[in-house]
Amino acid sequence: MKKLKNLLSIRPHLHFLDFLYENGTKLYGIKPVFILFTMLLIVTVNLKAGDPIIIMPVGNSITAGEHYGYPEITERTGYRKDLYDMLVDSGYHVDFVGSQLHGQRAETDSNWYDWNNEAYPGKTISYIAEKVNDALKVYEPDILLVHVGTNGSDWEKKPGQVMVMLDSINKYSVENDHPITVILCKIINRYFTLDQAPTSQFNIDVADTVATRTGDKIKIIMIDMENGAGIDYTDSLPDPDASPPYEGGDFWGYTYPEMTTKLDKYHPNDKGNTKMAVKLYEELVKELAPLNTIEGNKVEGIEIEARSDSSIIITWATNFLDEDGYVVERAEPGGVFTIVDTTGANIRYLIDNVANATNEYKYRVKAFNASGESLNSLEVPYTPAYYTLTMSIEGQGDVSPSSGSLYLAVSSTVVTLTATAAQGWEFYNWSGDITSYTYNNPSTITMDSDKSITCNFEEISSQVSAPTRSECRFYPNPVTDKLIIELQNEFSQMAVIQLFDNTGRLILKKKSKGSNIYWKWGIYPRVSI
Repeated sequence: MKKLKNLLSIRPHLHFLDFLYENGTKLYGIKPVFILFTMLLIVTVNLKAGDPIIIMPVGNSITAGEHYGYPEITERTGYRKDLYDMLVDSGYHVDFVGSQLHGQRAETDSNWYDWNNEAYPGKTISYIAEKVNDALKVYEPDILLVHVGTNGSDWEKKPGQVMVMLDSINKYSVENDHPITVILCKIINRYFTLDQAPTSQFNIDVADTVATRTGDKIKIIMIDMENGAGIDYTDSLPDPDASPPYEGGDFWGYTYPEMTTKLDKYHPNDKGNTKMAVKLYEELVKELAPLNTIEGNKVEGIEIEARSDSSIIITWATNFLDEDGYVVERAEPGGVFTIVDTTGANIRYLIDNVANATNEYKYRVKAFNASGESLNSLEVPYTPAYYTLTMSIEGQGDVSPSSGSLYLAVSSTVVTLTATAAQGWEFYNWSGDITSYTYNNPSTITMDSDKSITCNFEEISSQVSAPTRSECRFYPNPVTDKLIIELQNEFSQMAVIQLFDNTGRLILKKKSKGSNIYWKWGIYPRVSI
C-alpha cells in the first residue's frame, strides 16, 4: 500500500537544485573533471497547513544518483527517494518536479517514488544555474533544495558562481512576487584518502560570502552537509562486533564495469544518501507548517478520477497528526450522502468499486479518531469525461456506430466500424483519424481521444467488361519505399488492384488505367514478394 499512498497523495512543492561535488579526475571521460563542492540550497516559504509543496532536486551526479554512468537509470535515486518517503510518511504532501529522468520508474513499480529532478551530472555551476533559471519559470518552486557540486578546476571562481545563481533566484522572486527560502548546504567532502582541504575551504568561502548578502527577497539558510550529517568518508565494511557496532563507511569505493583500476571516491553509497536525506528532512520540517489535529479542521485537496475498470478513485491532500483513518461518503445528484468505505491512518485515497464511472456523483471526506471526527470536507462533484466519435459518409451507404457516439475517456474503448453500401455502391475505405486497416470492412479504432472518421463509398460502374487475364511483374523485390506492379496487357478501362499481406489482410487498394501501377509504401510494412 505504500506505493499507492505515495503515488495517489497530493504532494507539496519543493525544488532541489543539486550541484554535486566530485573532486579528482573523472573516471570515464576524455578530459579530467574536477568537482569542487556540493551545496544544497533549500528554498522555502511560509506555507499554510494543507497547501501543496513543490520540491525540485537540482544539481549534479550526487543528486542524480549517477556514478560515472552507473547504475541503470531506474536505480539512480541519490538522496531523493529517502527524503521523499520521509516527508510523505510524516504526512507532508510533496511533489518533486524537474525535467530530468534519473530514477524514473513506472507507476506500477512496487517501490515507486516521485523521481522528477533537475540534476545534470558532470556540468558546471554556471550551466546548472541557467537550467535553474528556466526551471523557476516552469515549476514556480516554493522551496528550492540546491546541492550544487562544481565541475572544473577554477576553484577561485566557484563561490562567485554560486552567488550569481542566488542572484538569479532572488531576481525571479522579486519580479514574480514569489517568496522563496533558500537553505544552502555546505557540500559533502571527498573520500578520506584524497585531499579534503579544497572542499572544506570552498564551503567556508561560500558561507562567508552568503553572510555578506543584504536586501534579498529570498530567505537563505545554510546547513552543514559536510560535517553535520554524520557522513563517514570511508568505504570500510560494517563491524557488528565493535562497541558500539560500526555500520561501515558511506562511500562507494569500488570499481564499476570496465573501470578496473580506479575507484569511485566522490559519491556516497546508499547509507550516505540516507544520511543526507535525514539532514535535509530535519531542516525542512523546521520551515514547513506543522500538521493539524482533526478537531475543528477539515480535509482539503480532494481530487476524483475515473479508472479504466469504471471504478472511481478519490484522493485528498490533508493529513492530520492524530487521525485513525478517513471516511469517504458519496451521494447521487440531489441524493443523501452514504458511507462508501473507510481507510486507515495516513492512507489518503480510496477506490470506489461500487460506483459506476459513467454516472454523476458528489463526494466528501472526513477524518476520525477515538475522540471524534473532523469537519466534513467541501462536497466535490464527479462528472464523467467522454470522447466523441464523429462519423461522416462520402457516397451512399450507412455506417455503424452512429455519429456522436460517446465513450468513457479512461476506458480506451475499441470500437468496431462497419460500413453498409447502398445499392449500386461499394465500400472503398476509411479515412480521417484512422491509420491502419483502412481498407477493411469492418475495421477497428481505439477511442483514446475525440476522433473523426469518414466512410468512403464508390459507385459501381454499370459498364461491365469481360474478364481479362494479365501477367504481372512486381519490383523492386524486396520492396523499399514504393512498389511497382507492371501489367502485361494495357487496360483502357479501370483496373482494380488489391494487395494483401501474408495473413490475408487487405492493406492496399488502387484503381488505375494503363500498364503500370505505382504504390508509395508509406506506413505499410516492407515485404518480399
